[in-house]
Amino acid sequence: ADRSMVYGGEAVVSRYRDSATVLPQGPGRSKILITREVDWRDHLETLVHSVSRHGGVGCINTTTILVEGDPEPLCAALAERLASLPGLPPCDDRAVLPVQPLAAATALAGLLLRHAGNARPWLGGEGGIVEDLGDGSAVLRPAVHQLDRPDAPQAGVELPFPCVWVAGWTPSMGVAPLRGSLALTVMTRQRHGFVEDLLDEPTIGNLYLGDYPTWWASPELPHDGYLAEFLMRTKTVIRD
Repeated sequence: ADRSMVYGGEAVVSRYRDSATVLPQGPGRSKILITREVDWRDHLETLVHSVSRHGGVGCINTTTILVEGDPEPLCAALAERLASLPGLPPCDDRAVLPVQPLAAATALAGLLLRHAGNARPWLGGEGGIVEDLGDGSAVLRPAVHQLDRPDAPQAGVELPFPCVWVAGWTPSMGVAPLRGSLALTVMTRQRHGFVEDLLDEPTIGNLYLGDYPTWWASPELPHDGYLAEFLMRTKTVIRD
């Protein structure tokens, strides 16, 4: 084909990144930032749903949450809410978590463990993420890990179940920890230079200012780009 879009993981993106005829679409690494003047407790429902809706398997589910201030209370609240999600077979109408063959689920649990390294587990650590359903399949349960810095390598690890990395953020860090986001929700009252920097950052796809889940979408707005992006770059912006 004269022009193509290719979807895949990081290896696929790396292979086609410099191609003039292929537009690669890879991991979403979607994020949420909450600045100090916003109380995250007022938005906990949005945070939980951003991580877990549709089983947490999408590129627009939240991979990383950054908060200005102490991340521990937020980690504890997220872990409590996500731990309450039921583990059910996929045919059950109440099921909200993904199910994999037991061997595949166990392999993903090992992958999470290897990636987590020295991150502090609040959920999905010692107890793991695999809930055996007894029929050769297993539910992938949520995981919450706290990072010591927002640019830790784990913050870019996107896995196909509700898995979120949480870290502290300061204004001096600026836009850098937020780059490479398909969708970025920013809960802030800072409406000046910082927001303009986010608008200008080409590696941030969709920018949502306010109480919006990262999976928010609308038919008339680009989710992951168009073939026209060989010529121009599109960006979705919504504001409260």
